[in-house]
Order: sequence, then C-alpha cells, then structure tokens
Amino acid sequence: MSKQTVSLGTAPSGVGGDTPRSANIKINGNFDELYTALGATGNPAALPSALPLNLGGTASTSGNPRFNSVGTAALITGVGTQGLYMGWNESGTGEGNFVVNRGAGNGGFTWRSVNSNNTATGPAMKYSYDGDLTVPRYVTAIGLSGRQGISGGTVGQPHNFYWSGQVESWVGTTFIGNIQFQQSDYRIKKNIEDVVGVDFLDRIDKYRIVTYRMNDIAVWFDDGRSRQGLIAHEVQAVNELAAYGEKDAVMDDGGIKIQQLEVMALITDLIGAAKELHAQVKDLRAEIDELKAAAAPAAE
Repeated sequence: MSKQTVSLGTAPSGVGGDTPRSANIKINGNFDELYTALGATGNPAALPSALPLNLGGTASTSGNPRFNSVGTAALITGVGTQGLYMGWNESGTGEGNFVVNRGAGNGGFTWRSVNSNNTATGPAMKYSYDGDLTVPRYVTAIGLSGRQGISGGTVGQPHNFYWSGQVESWVGTTFIGNIQFQQSDYRIKKNIEDVVGVDFLDRIDKYRIVTYRMNDIAVWFDDGRSRQGLIAHEVQAVNELAAYGEKDAVMDDGGIKIQQLEVMALITDLIGAAKELHAQVKDLRAEIDELKAAAAPAAE
C-alpha cells in the first residue's frame, strides 16, 4: 500500500486533523507494511536478525554478507584505494573486469575451495601482478594457443597432447604425429625376442632416399626449403615396423591422418646392417690371412 500520512489538521490546535485513533491506525499500517517487507514473522511480528536474501538483504550479522548473486553494469570506480573491485565493460567490448589495488603488497589473485566446515582447503590457483598463472594441479582444455617465442605478436593455432599409449600431438584438428621418447627400459617391455632371418643390408638397400618440399595441406605449408628423408609408406613396405599408421588414412572429419617413421626401427636396421658388414669384413680378413699364409715362401 502507499504510505499513510497522519493529518495534523489546522495549526495550532489541529482542528480537522486525524483523531488519535485514526492517526495510530495509519501509523500501525505503515509499520505493518515495513515489517512484512523486512521479513518479520510471528505474533506479535518480530524482525529477523538480518534481512533475508530473498528480500534483497545479506542474511548476515557478522559483517560477512552473503548474496544469491552480485552484478555490476558500470565501469569500476574508486580503484585508487587499496582493495578488490569489480566492474563491467572497461574496454567497451562487454567484458567483466576484476581489479586489485595491491597497495604495498604483491597484488594478483588467488582462487581456492574449502570443505564444508572450513577446516581444510584445496590448493590455490594464483594469478600474479606480473601476469603469471600458477595452477597447482591439472589444466583441462580443448587446446592451448601459443605464440612464436616470448615476444611474438601472432598467436598460433590451438594445440594439445593426448595419451593413447603414445603421446599424440595435435594442432587444431590435425593429427601431427606421435612424440617419440624412445623409452627402452626392459621393465616396460614383454615378449622380447631376437630379430632373426632378416637381411638388414637388403633392407637398407631398398629404402629410397628422397629430397622433397613440404606440401600446402592442413597445417603444413611450403616454406621453400628442400629436405632429405624417406616416405613413410615406402619404408613400411620394406619393414612394417619402421612406420606407424596407414597410407592415405583419414580422420572422421575427412582430414588427413599422417603416417610417421618409427625412428628406432630404422636405427636398428642400420645397426643390423653394420653388424652384417662387420661379419663380412671379419670373413674377408680371415680369407686374406689364409691367402697370405699360403703365398708365403716355405721356411728353409
């Protein structure tokens, strides 16, 4: 209801004004409306110790107000005084803004969570005044986007790493290949067997060494530089263990799923070929020694 005003009548006697009863009715009506608006309960009505949240209050008597939500729709003001401030649209792009006036301290922000009775706390994520973000555990993201070097001006495509038994490297939606760390500890291996019945020199002879330039496809581009190397599916045709993936494979979205070389397999092919050559050299030396001995004049 609208505010009820007590009529004071004509001064100085109050002739024509409200009677004491009618005046008190208006006063009681005003108080009843205020008490209801402030969340009063009971009979007689009693005000709560703190204004409830659903009535726009803070529900707090300790100086630590609580809110269902806090919003701001204006630029931050008053940041010249030490404290934490929240505003909106500082650069005119519709963004929210958080500002710390650090005073004589280190500044920055921290985020953490506590248990239900505030007897234990989780690790804090920190953002420093200098712009360093410290995350004490894991970052889960679709991808990370970086720039060339520290001061590069252009931010590149998002990239990420994924574990599938090997560490896969991705740029955007393009599979770049597996990161090969060449782990060789016997404890992570089983079914270890010697490679037998293989002509390593024949393998080495069949590998086609080529020069090439990068093609303009997916995230690759022709940078004008010639390179020397091998072709993965050709290597795989010689030694199926020396390349990973399938020729002309594609992903679900139609993008190419590249093949890559298994460098350790190629290295061991070279080691095997070197061992075969070494064996041949030993045999040749033995034959030469026999020939020398046969050609030597008999002792008198």
